Amino acid sequence: FLTPRRRWALFAILCVAGIFNAMDRPIIAILKPDMSADFGWTDEDFGNLAFYTQISAAVAFLITGWLVDRLGVRKSMITGVAAWSFAAMAHGWAVAAWHVVVARIGLGATEAVQTPLTIKTVTALYPPDKRSFAFGVGTAIAGLGTISMPFFIPWLAGWAGWRGALIFGGLGGFISLAIWLMLARGVH
Repeated sequence: FLTPRRRWALFAILCVAGIFNAMDRPIIAILKPDMSADFGWTDEDFGNLAFYTQISAAVAFLITGWLVDRLGVRKSMITGVAAWSFAAMAHGWAVAAWHVVVARIGLGATEAVQTPLTIKTVTALYPPDKRSFAFGVGTAIAGLGTISMPFFIPWLAGWAGWRGALIFGGLGGFISLAIWLMLARGVH
């Protein structure tokens, strides 16, 4: 049995994981000068990165809903968060431009699990009369997280470098997952 407090805690951790998922969209734009210096990229190269990310996400959306339905909430959370966190970290380990391209494709494909996972989680955790409110809260948390990234990422990059900032996003996802798993005993 899930108490209301535990239900909201699980949902809040999913939302935090979602912020780390979405962190890699603004982070590339914010860190563009540093990454350009290392890789010699042009504006067109960054445009291509966005294209690769979006096309891989679009293709992945064709199967992520089906996958989440098959795996259930717990397995989807483990698979989805671990996959997108690893893809985020892979950006920081890139030593060649093509490594970043592969990481962006991987990130686009894996971050696509967030939307169906959130929907499945809300339907598993909340009765029908509470679901719309939960979606509203989740959307607000995601929006606030996205809005805060342009303030937080430059500080993080100044402290840990652009690679460290990208790795941090993945580590944040793994930490969120670990906390969620501790709280999610009995959730399938």
